[in-house]
Amino acid sequence: MVSKMRGGNRKVKSPTPIRQRQKKKTSRNGSNVINVLLPMVFILLGAFGVWQCMDNDAGSPLDPLARKTRNVDVGENKEADPTLVNESELLELENMGKPNAEVKEDIIVGEPTEDRTIAEAGEELEVDTDAELEKHFPLHAVAYHFHTQIMEKPETDARVLAYARRGSTFRVSERVSKKGCAKGWHQIYGGGYICDGKGVNVAKEPITFEPSPPAPTLNASMPYEYKYVKRNGVAEFWKLPNAEEVARAESVFTAIDRVKSASEPVSNDAAEEVSVPAGDDSAHDDDGLARVLENAQRTAADADSDSAADNDKGRIVNTAAVVANIETTPAPPSGIATNSATETEEPIAEVNDENSVAPTELPPYVHLKMAKGYFVSVNKTVQGEGVTYQQTVRGRYIKADELYPAKPSEFEGVLLNDRVTLPIAFVVNGGTRMLKRQGVDGPLKNGDRVERYDHYSVRGTISRGSRDYVEVGSGLFLAKRAVGIASLVAPPENVGETERWIDVNLTEQTLVAYEGATPVFATLISSGRKDFETPVGEFRIYNKHVTITMDDPDGGEEAYSIEDVPWTQYFEEGYALHAAFWHDRFGRVRSHGCVNLSPADARRLFFWTGPHVNDGVHGVIATTENPGTRVVIHM
Repeated sequence: MVSKMRGGNRKVKSPTPIRQRQKKKTSRNGSNVINVLLPMVFILLGAFGVWQCMDNDAGSPLDPLARKTRNVDVGENKEADPTLVNESELLELENMGKPNAEVKEDIIVGEPTEDRTIAEAGEELEVDTDAELEKHFPLHAVAYHFHTQIMEKPETDARVLAYARRGSTFRVSERVSKKGCAKGWHQIYGGGYICDGKGVNVAKEPITFEPSPPAPTLNASMPYEYKYVKRNGVAEFWKLPNAEEVARAESVFTAIDRVKSASEPVSNDAAEEVSVPAGDDSAHDDDGLARVLENAQRTAADADSDSAADNDKGRIVNTAAVVANIETTPAPPSGIATNSATETEEPIAEVNDENSVAPTELPPYVHLKMAKGYFVSVNKTVQGEGVTYQQTVRGRYIKADELYPAKPSEFEGVLLNDRVTLPIAFVVNGGTRMLKRQGVDGPLKNGDRVERYDHYSVRGTISRGSRDYVEVGSGLFLAKRAVGIASLVAPPENVGETERWIDVNLTEQTLVAYEGATPVFATLISSGRKDFETPVGEFRIYNKHVTITMDDPDGGEEAYSIEDVPWTQYFEEGYALHAAFWHDRFGRVRSHGCVNLSPADARRLFFWTGPHVNDGVHGVIATTENPGTRVVIHM
């Protein structure tokens, strides 16, 4: 980079930004297991709080005590999920051979997921083909609950270790016990147990389940494709709607907006308030949601009966056979008309029937009245009655022309080594210029512009008046206010020699990953803004999710909804480290309290930290044997 200085024609070469060098390694260096007792305390997540990053993914499948939301577990083998299948019919459809192993007293010990170095964590994942895998885990399993729980022991009342999403496949052992499980318990490769026939099926050959949500792309920074709406009042449907249902939804939305507008005071003068009925919030209808949830729970409760309506028949499929091309049309809550040729439920009342639904009550086939800025994870494009829709990963439908693609940040932090060391200054302001000092104590003159997210080794700092500057080359400086500096800090007490831990500096908006006292990775973050501050203290990651939905649709002006937030790691109640693909302002406060990372950085840390996530698992809970990484947050 060449800079032409004022007051003369002399050209000064600016320092070249440090560029991250990644060389894929062929060997793995396993680190010592953290020898720290980590008591697991499952937090009862409260009602939606706009000041926290709250999840809304099946009532947190990791914790039976978690708050109940749209998609919740309502009992053994049941879940309020719009794509729930009739499990009794599923078992009849199953034609795969079952292992005839005798009940074993000794439980096979599975091998834990091998630690990845910080460099390897950012690379493609490798598939283990070890001969020991075939020997000890010869069978195949597929999950058919949207969230299939994996237990710590082969017992029905054991602690939940992790969960897999519908369609996930994994290797399992021969049957190890039949205690409380008619078809038998099997151990999963990497740890944990599943009960054959309780949300998962086991077979001798590879099997899949159709229909299932698309599997996340683990080898990319973005596990799904994401889109968002640019205006308020976009309908998200439980099912593919017909033209009459679309018109009805739009008329209800108009009525909701009219009621809300009438409720807003015209001036600051004392005036009679207009009462707004419950559920008439323009961003979300509580009453409609409550009714949908109630109906969904009823659907789930009836799932095991022969008379249960099942508009989305599931099948166990041998991957060696031809898989029929089944359209994935999620079954809405009971009482909703569908487009299925085998429709057996009562149709929706006519649009003009005033007794069908209240003027401002969401129709039961509408999942949500979306607000501007709501994000969804997208599965595929489908055709309705003259209208093109996008089906979401969760099986709901939105008009395609209402959705716009997310543009995630391409920023990545820097791997640290003997050549690239702390402190490092990341440029966070656009339009920042390199400054050249004239002489030893001369004035600082403007040079060329530097790029946002460029990073430089810090040699020192100087002050001029009330302003501070960091030296990044011989006589070359950047304004301190334009950078975030990642600095070396001492490890907390009791940190092991190679223990992995994370340091988050809220003042600098930086994060540094350490192994013992050695920093291995540095990057920028975005933490909680004013009134939504990120908590300060020492924490441990207590559960992790490949993706999980975060929202607060009842937050008024602060309402938000983001499906399948990637690489989420909770460290304190509803606060988490996670990818933020909806902005590109890292190095500045931004969030509702969580620690935002670029997608690439979030993925790297996700596969580097504990608890480790095994193949086929979507979320995992920290345990003493699989502990969570320490997170230190300070000003």
